[in-house]
Amino acid sequence: MSSTASDYEVKKGKAFLFMTFGALLIVANLLLVQQNKQLKVSAGGVDRSLELAPGKKLPPLRGLDLNGNSLSFDYNAVGIKTLLLVFSPGCRACKENMASWKAIMNQLGRENYRMIAVSLKSEGAHDYASRYGLIDIPVIAEIDPKDRVAYNLVLTPQTILINPDGTTEKVWTGLIDSRTRGDIERTLNIDLSATK
Repeated sequence: MSSTASDYEVKKGKAFLFMTFGALLIVANLLLVQQNKQLKVSAGGVDRSLELAPGKKLPPLRGLDLNGNSLSFDYNAVGIKTLLLVFSPGCRACKENMASWKAIMNQLGRENYRMIAVSLKSEGAHDYASRYGLIDIPVIAEIDPKDRVAYNLVLTPQTILINPDGTTEKVWTGLIDSRTRGDIERTLNIDLSATK
């Protein structure tokens, strides 16, 4: 009888361990699901504190083009709005935005807008611009470090609209999704539906 009682106690102990282990696994999975949701929210969102603030007065934009020549863009000199396309070679979201950016380039009237592309990484900028058809607009492959700070250029991709007086009007950071697309269409008075 004593061996049966001890077998029973062993089985009871194993059952308790399995139940405890199972409960711990359930709690761990619930915590992982919660953490996964938080990571998705933080990965999908943009830290707006890193963006260029609307209304900020900007200095002329300076840097080197794809061939190493000096470029300088003064906003007051042309009297039209400027649209900056900020990218980095190897940026997946920049590549995904390229269809929208090309549609913008094709639809904006050059008499009302000047378009400039800015690479945040000089290495590979020439190949990237050639591959994705950015040769129709000026490309700054190496931005002046002072201007990089003044424009708060740390995030890619960005689409930045600058008024003729050199103040920031709008900044769209990240992937051009349906909501962003709608805002760009309304602001620039264009139709990007072909890029959906």
